[in-house]
Amino acid sequence: MLMIVGILLTAAVWVASLRRTADMTGRLTIIYFCGLFGALLGAKIAFLLAEGWHYRHDWVALLSGRSITGGLLGGYAAVEIAKRK
Repeated sequence: MLMIVGILLTAAVWVASLRRTADMTGRLTIIYFCGLFGALLGAKIAFLLAEGWHYRHDWVALLSGRSITGGLLGGYAAVEIAKRK
């Protein structure tokens, strides 16, 4: 629940900043969503590599587990890749 609120809040901040900067190409929006997707993917991959084998018989824990460090690294990497493209 809090993750959804956080995503909606940051999306609202991005929309407000886009209106102020008049970014007509939508580059910031693409970078935002790349960062969001990269963070989600990085958090899941890091969890699966670090502790996923502990939960191989508990599917609920396996699907809900995430890593903060993996999310930060995945989001950073995705934003840097998106900026280069």
